[in-house]
Amino acid sequence: MADGVDLQKLVEREEVAAMPLTQIEPNGRSRRDPDKFGAMSTRLGDELALLATKIAPTMSEGQADAWVKVMVAALSDLPGRVAIEAARQALHRPMEFISQVEGVVREQAVLVAARHHTALSRLRSLQAAIANPPIALPDPSQVPERRYSPAAIRRLSKEFRAIGVRVGAFTQDEVDRAMAEQFEDEGCAAA
Repeated sequence: MADGVDLQKLVEREEVAAMPLTQIEPNGRSRRDPDKFGAMSTRLGDELALLATKIAPTMSEGQADAWVKVMVAALSDLPGRVAIEAARQALHRPMEFISQVEGVVREQAVLVAARHHTALSRLRSLQAAIANPPIALPDPSQVPERRYSPAAIRRLSKEFRAIGVRVGAFTQDEVDRAMAEQFEDEGCAAA
């Protein structure tokens, strides 16, 4: 648990939500009480009823109920939350005929499912990061300052000495002294 949020429960909930509606609510019925309609199927039916009213406001109640039941069954291969959200978004898309609803809802479902997949991936990444935190770097004030010896500076190429000065590994004065020592050492050896 991270600051009051149980990530494992969130991940499990998202994984269940990614399952097709037929697996969660077989035949649109609640798993706990098969005599009742499932909550997600009911919510999807409510969203579809709005679409039916928008497109065919003169449809009789019996026809609308039958159409909603058929559409809930037709869209039950989609994850429940995805289908509900896609149907809600489809309400804002122009449609002339009731037969266009399934296609529009499925188009919207692709976008909604992608967002849900991204959310689940992010939750899993967060869960992994909490389970395996990155190795903390030491406090810079606690790290002893590393100084390079004149011999180490001399072994570096001219380019690497310039980089060392730029990043602050050593100063230009230290480079100059190291290079001067090299000439003094070579001068002493020649004499």
